Amino acid sequence: MKKFILSFAIFIVLLLASAIFLPYLFKDKIIQTVKVEANKSLKAQLDFNNNISINIFKSFPNLNLGFKDVLIVYPEGTFLNDTFIAADKIEVSMDLMKFYKEQRYVVKTINLIWPKLNLEFKNDSTFSWDIVKPSTEVEDTSTKPYNLEIESFKISEGDFVYNDVSGNLITSLKNINHTSSGNFNPDRIILASNTEIEEFIVSYEGIEYVNNWKLTQLGNFDINLKDEIYAFPKNQLTINGLPTKLDGDIRFLGEDMIFDIATTSSTPDINRFLTLIPAIYTTDFESTKTKGESKLSFLFKGKYNDLTFPAFDLKLLVKNGWIKYPDFDLPAEDLNLDLHVFSKDGDIDRTVIDIPNLHFKLAKEAFDLKLNLQDLFGNPLIDLSSRGAINLDNLNKIIPLEGTELAGRLAADLDIKGRSNAITNSEIDKFYASGEIKSDGLKYKTSDMLEMLEVSKAELIFNNQKVTIPSFAGKLGSNNIEVSAVLDNFFGYIINDQTLKGDVQLKS
Repeated sequence: MKKFILSFAIFIVLLLASAIFLPYLFKDKIIQTVKVEANKSLKAQLDFNNNISINIFKSFPNLNLGFKDVLIVYPEGTFLNDTFIAADKIEVSMDLMKFYKEQRYVVKTINLIWPKLNLEFKNDSTFSWDIVKPSTEVEDTSTKPYNLEIESFKISEGDFVYNDVSGNLITSLKNINHTSSGNFNPDRIILASNTEIEEFIVSYEGIEYVNNWKLTQLGNFDINLKDEIYAFPKNQLTINGLPTKLDGDIRFLGEDMIFDIATTSSTPDINRFLTLIPAIYTTDFESTKTKGESKLSFLFKGKYNDLTFPAFDLKLLVKNGWIKYPDFDLPAEDLNLDLHVFSKDGDIDRTVIDIPNLHFKLAKEAFDLKLNLQDLFGNPLIDLSSRGAINLDNLNKIIPLEGTELAGRLAADLDIKGRSNAITNSEIDKFYASGEIKSDGLKYKTSDMLEMLEVSKAELIFNNQKVTIPSFAGKLGSNNIEVSAVLDNFFGYIINDQTLKGDVQLKS
């Protein structure tokens, strides 16, 4: 018995000693293998601090490796000195037994700490993520001493930037925290994923259309690598506190992408919908009071390629809305909106924008709008009906426009109905416009204007193609302006860029 205990103790000591010291004997080989093999495959250059950490106890029975100050930088070409990815630290764990027995590096877990990923798109043939050398420049992968059998993946405080230079589009994700675990194999990956993104920003031509959205995601990803199907069944998304359900998949079939995506959201907190609107996101929503119901749904289904676009269907419904802002004495109330934007076959030219009902009261003044737009980029149909008044002073408190001064009152009583080609073909009886727009005490100035435009009184009267301006009195800076006019072919000029004719009298 004593001999057995002594032998067992010696075995444990030798096992611990080998576990502690043997990995360090392979340290230089690990560094060389990772750098050399990676840089054989990459157009960019991988580098990291040679003082790597090796730990067998952190992820026993796997071997844990820590790489500090990781950089992948383009050493030449279009993206010279551009950093593709940087990370304070990357931790990977490998199968220890396969490492000792077969000298193969089988990765089990990956942990990225403070990673920064930068993608840049210049044109269809030049983009920074084209980072892997063509297959003719790379060794046969079957001879490589490493493989992926990942069980878990983690990102801590990561950043992501996508810059479409040609399209003047920038997408930014800041402070990404992500964990996923599940079943990885060469053909199919099923992951339980949990993601938090502190700031989501989309800027197009200098305008931020998505402004500091906070996102969370919880759900599964089912990735069929063999058939190229990427599914996210019954995922839960939260956008600025707005709970949303996401379901569907994206498939690749030759040169085509097949989309089948559905998302729905419903909440009694209209506030959450308002935070999605860039122009008013800066308002103090925490102290804003709201009432009412709101529902949102979106479908995106069909084939995407150079010739076709998926069908889409967006619906937004707001009922009995009531909103009270901190610095606004009276609430915006009786807010009702029914919005439907869709294209049944994915043809953008045949997009329909339908607003059968928009109604609200602002400081006790009611405003109503009905709008139907069809065939936007072909032979557009417009069917518009507008009644009511808006005090722009009050509107500016709800939707503050940065760099813009806006005040005054607008009133409308207007109906417009007809197609663009009725104007082109001079079919006067098929294009109808009737009503008037009035303004009082209007003030308008942007950061691009040197002087304030002030309109003490203005009136526009519509009668089909004729627009009459019986009175317009205002100032531009210190210059007084008085205008009266009768204009012909007004909508032909606005819609089809035809010649505008008329009789205008101006005094200044």
